[in-house]
Amino acid sequence: MRKIFRGLESHGPGSPSEQATRFRLEQMFPEVIRRAREKSAPRTPPKVDLLVSLSGFSPATTILAFELIRPEQLFVISSAGTSGSIDVINDHLVPNRLRASRFRHKKCDGTDPLAIYRLVKEEVAELTGNRVGGLHGRSSGREPSQPSVIIDITGGKKVMSAAAALVAWQLDLRLCYIDSRYDGELRQPIPGTEELLILDNPTTIFGDQELDAALETFRSGAFAAAHERFAVLAESMSEPSRARLLRDTADLYQAWSDLDLARIPALADQVAKGLAAPHDWLGSATAEQLRDQLKFIQLLVQGGAFLQVPNFYVLGEHYSELHRTDFAALLYYRTIEGCFQQRLGLRFPGFDCASARYELVGEPVHKLLTRFNAVIGRIGRPTLTALPTKIGLMDAAVLLHVLSDDLISRIDIQHVKGLSYLSRQAEARNKSVLAHGHECITAKECEQLRMLALRCLRALWALHRPGEDIEILCHTLRFIQEF
Repeated sequence: MRKIFRGLESHGPGSPSEQATRFRLEQMFPEVIRRAREKSAPRTPPKVDLLVSLSGFSPATTILAFELIRPEQLFVISSAGTSGSIDVINDHLVPNRLRASRFRHKKCDGTDPLAIYRLVKEEVAELTGNRVGGLHGRSSGREPSQPSVIIDITGGKKVMSAAAALVAWQLDLRLCYIDSRYDGELRQPIPGTEELLILDNPTTIFGDQELDAALETFRSGAFAAAHERFAVLAESMSEPSRARLLRDTADLYQAWSDLDLARIPALADQVAKGLAAPHDWLGSATAEQLRDQLKFIQLLVQGGAFLQVPNFYVLGEHYSELHRTDFAALLYYRTIEGCFQQRLGLRFPGFDCASARYELVGEPVHKLLTRFNAVIGRIGRPTLTALPTKIGLMDAAVLLHVLSDDLISRIDIQHVKGLSYLSRQAEARNKSVLAHGHECITAKECEQLRMLALRCLRALWALHRPGEDIEILCHTLRFIQEF
């Protein structure tokens, strides 16, 4: 079959892919069915009145599901452009295995879940001799026996499978699925690996799909909305441990991204409790990263002002990825400012940028003021009569420049030209609606602040934590997306 698919051999008319599929059905399928029947025997239902099968471009899954289940009737729902598959199914099953009157098929818009719902509902109603839910008000005058109906969700589009699972949930029907190992080259199952799975609890599949949808919300950064969805799933799924841990993590990440330090400790404790339980679905690397984040959070809320600096940068990265450039730029700005302020406090113990005591610097204050004014005058800022007691980004940068500090030299702001560039970056932030202005920060301006923030972080860590890679730390603190 692989040789035919590659065009090295032929098997009738059509493209190499069509020839390979025909060879599979004509030459290999009897053995495929035999092996699948052996594997599936313990789970094969004794009697099925109706098999509803979703069919896409490949007829193989529908044919195999029929051969393993052998229902009294077959109803195939196909998407547009798959009439060739219907012909193959018909040729294989009618009339040898199934009478023509017991084989029906209808096309359906695969993007309209309600269409699938209506089709299946009508077929089940016809089978019972009574319209389900009284669609047309017709009654046989007696309670009909409950038919055995299974929906095969193997073929068709994903949205069709999701809709079919919902139908099964609503109508209390079973689901089946042909599991197999997949061949990437042939883009179909490896012959002989197929196995029938009967799913008696459709709500499990429905819950898994809802979990995937909630994860997409989580990955988009909408942690509050994701928390609500995970909370509902944690109460309804038969195996709720994953939904619970994701619920708690989403709540923690929301507080973290809001810098709500008052709520973080209790939320972190809740995540730690969930993480302590064994989870087969949680990768070891992801679990370790989450544990490292909890350790960092514990140090952060204990008053680690030094750790606020990389925290600002990591949150800036988060908002940048969400294209919320004004939030990101503000956090990058705080990273730069925090690096300068931390450097002053660490170089001169007791020096507080919120209420500066310049005697701690060890130089005469009047000489320091003269040199400070000389620098700010050259970058176009008005001179001062006294050194500032509350030191922000530019004041801290100028003071470090005046003191010929190593951090300033490491980020290449050794000359007044560098301070002018820094001042322009500060003005870009100041014009934001989140600061003092009425404009939005551009993506380019945000990226310039980002690169400057990263340079400042690298310099601060090289001076005070030379044994720790700041970029690895920041990568560890990035919100996890894959659980």
